[in-house]
Amino acid sequence: MLKLFFFSDTHLGFDLPLKPRLEIRRRGEDFFRNTEIVFDTAIKENADLILHGGDLFFRSKIPAPIIDRVYDLLFRYAEFGVPIIIVPGNHERSVLPQSILLHHPNLHIFSESETKVFKIRDETVTVSGFPNIRHEPRQLFPAVQKTFSPRQDGLNLLLMHQAIDGCRVAGYTFRNSPDVININELDPVFDLVLSGHIHRRQILQNGKQPIIYPGSVERTSFQEMSEPKGYYVVNAGRGKIVNIDFRELPSRPMCDLNIESWIGEADWEDKLVVELMKFPQDALVRLRSQRELIPEERSRLKAESLRRIFPSSMNYSISSGIFRNSTDQNS
Repeated sequence: MLKLFFFSDTHLGFDLPLKPRLEIRRRGEDFFRNTEIVFDTAIKENADLILHGGDLFFRSKIPAPIIDRVYDLLFRYAEFGVPIIIVPGNHERSVLPQSILLHHPNLHIFSESETKVFKIRDETVTVSGFPNIRHEPRQLFPAVQKTFSPRQDGLNLLLMHQAIDGCRVAGYTFRNSPDVININELDPVFDLVLSGHIHRRQILQNGKQPIIYPGSVERTSFQEMSEPKGYYVVNAGRGKIVNIDFRELPSRPMCDLNIESWIGEADWEDKLVVELMKFPQDALVRLRSQRELIPEERSRLKAESLRRIFPSSMNYSISSGIFRNSTDQNS
């Protein structure tokens, strides 16, 4: 039986400034922690392949120390002998930064569309993949798919970082758009389609093969506050998918706090402290209001005041509804 670990959208480097102006808890370590949990578990459970569905980094221009830290991590796990396969995502603008560390024989990066072949015990596994198509993927994907060389024997996987018809995020389903791949054009030769890009974990069905999105390894916005985060473990044998198992990762809770009923009162700080005691001590708290606050009320939400009140183990953000003419504040 083959065991495949699939995860995606690690966004490493997110909220991890090299020279922070303030000594506050940063979310960046949460993303590194969950990424390492996936790798540690894969090694412990003798995974045969580890696949990453893109957005390894949180953006395309990454500080060199973050690149070095990420590639040191990949190199360290590649040393265990398990092939690690990665497609670049849209956050990397379809290209990973270059490094000599990526030349490890167990690191396989899709810099172009191609098919990679792996012999694992008595099984043959082909992984076809391509970097994220940033423009018009619905039009361009059929031609890209023709460049692959899947085999009639063994297990055929398709790895990518794209939206596909039917994938969902909170309040929206992707369908029939130039930026969305036509689900009916996926070649039935593939036994399984693995895709990153969509942060909500889900499995799509098209009558040909399962299409799995593991989602991101941590919550990146409050739209994801109710979504479990994790990765998939796939068992396969004799060229067939046997089962697909979702494993949940620890994710810091996100909580909304409505402040409109008491932010204008003289003892607002005391009431904020009381409300915060109701939340987990590592929570990510969003301050909200059902009405637009008056200037005097808004002036109380200065960063220095809130940092003094919030426990150092928490992070907070302020909904843009409170400051309708400015962007959200975060800490």
